[in-house]
Amino acid sequence: MSRIGLLMLPGGNRQLIERVLTHNDFDVEVVDTAGLADCPVDLLLADPRSLLQARTAADRPVPDSAPADTGSWSGPPIMLLTRASDRPGLPESVLIAADEVVTMPASQRELLDRINRLTARRRQAAEERRMTRLHTAHVVHELCTPLQAVLASADLMRTEHLDPEQSALLDHITRGGKRMLDLVNELLDRSRSESGHLPDRTTVMDPAEAVDAAVSAVRPLVERRNLTVTVNLPADAAPQVRADPVHVHRVLTNLLSNAIKYNRENGAIDVRMDVQPGRIAVDVADTGPGIAPDEMERIFQPYERLPGSTAAGTGLGLPYARLLAERMGGAITVESRVGRGSTFTFVLPRVDAAPHR
Repeated sequence: MSRIGLLMLPGGNRQLIERVLTHNDFDVEVVDTAGLADCPVDLLLADPRSLLQARTAADRPVPDSAPADTGSWSGPPIMLLTRASDRPGLPESVLIAADEVVTMPASQRELLDRINRLTARRRQAAEERRMTRLHTAHVVHELCTPLQAVLASADLMRTEHLDPEQSALLDHITRGGKRMLDLVNELLDRSRSESGHLPDRTTVMDPAEAVDAAVSAVRPLVERRNLTVTVNLPADAAPQVRADPVHVHRVLTNLLSNAIKYNRENGAIDVRMDVQPGRIAVDVADTGPGIAPDEMERIFQPYERLPGSTAAGTGLGLPYARLLAERMGGAITVESRVGRGSTFTFVLPRVDAAPHR
């Protein structure tokens, strides 16, 4: 049974539609404008005024003067019910926010057909996402097996007497294999994250050790670009944090990789840990071209690339890093000046401030 949400003002029209839907075996729920994206329904039926009032919903803003960002909406599809006489005066943002617009009055048959079509489309999309996750999990499993075999073979070869050139080649194979295995595991975690099954490996950990490990992991890339890396950690032992070590490593290596990728040749990277009340902040500063103020939030949107950027990448690293940081109770922020470079700050709550899960 499909669940239909009614985002409509009280009155005869809403009551009539509610009776029609109930009579045709739909589960009906009246919803308000708050928390629209989290509404557990398969489809929202909305009138123009109610949809306009919902513009404060964070995931799908519908401001009066700007089109909505339909790509950021993750909630149910919206069917806008409007009279023909009202259509010319509707803000463009309201029309863009709707997946389908129905001119009222409409026949009962037409309304039900269009509702069934939209809910079926949503179920099909959900099934496609489920199959994609299953396929990803299968591919990851198939990739892990040969990669682990390569790494195991490399370890066995270390028992043999090797000359310096062979030893260096073996080190290169091991580093590359471990990097590929990390990427494969990250792919699996992203798939799990989309399905709400991201593993929780939260533990008490030393953030300074995590910074050292992340810098060591990207050291070959640093040397390849002739960059200078400076690491400034607290003189005394840094307070511990409660976080997922794997996710902390991924966030830090992502920020460092970007600092390398978007830096100038022979540039510098400064990594600094600051102990603050209730939290730890790790700054990763580069000497790259910087980011314009109007592009600051865009870089955290999936698949977005800065204009003119020629660096390789998918546009998924920073959005995923921010997601991981927020799931650990932290955050990622950025400060930048065009022509001077950028500083990304990764914040995590200290163990004495982080809530136990």
